[in-house]
Amino acid sequence: MALAGFTGNGSLWDGLNDLMKLYRELDDAIAKFIEGSGLACPVGCRICCDTQATKIEATVFELLPQAIIACHEGRASYWLNMLAIAQGDAEARCVFLDHNLPQGGCSIYHCRPLLCRLFGFAAVLDKDARPLPLVCRQMKTADPEVGCHAQQLIDDGVVEVPISVYYASRIAAINPT
Repeated sequence: MALAGFTGNGSLWDGLNDLMKLYRELDDAIAKFIEGSGLACPVGCRICCDTQATKIEATVFELLPQAIIACHEGRASYWLNMLAIAQGDAEARCVFLDHNLPQGGCSIYHCRPLLCRLFGFAAVLDKDARPLPLVCRQMKTADPEVGCHAQQLIDDGVVEVPISVYYASRIAAINPT
């Protein structure tokens, strides 16, 4: 999603457009990984979204696109209220989770932060710089061999998996503050 219609001078706007460009690049890489590996979220699953809000790590910069959209749509007060409610509840879930959505549950899917994009479809590097896929527990429950299969495809060079730290460092380089 481009921040079409929003203009401004300075590096913040350029940075936000760079962020959205990086998200599109990552989404393409994840789509290729999914296609090549056969990994997929169970239909209608939203367990990764149904997590404690305090365990969700995202930078302010990553959430600025959603904040701009919320202001533009006149929904900033709604989201600020949702955040205030969640802040007072240690068991609160992600404020963007909407159980009424038919596919998954993210109400800001198009501009969700990096952590949410990477979940289940990325890898970390081991001490030898070998990518180790982070396969979601729900995928493993549906198919106990899915992690081994994905690892074999990665090791054989059949598929490329997005590396979490690579994308996190690129976002940090766009907006290091």
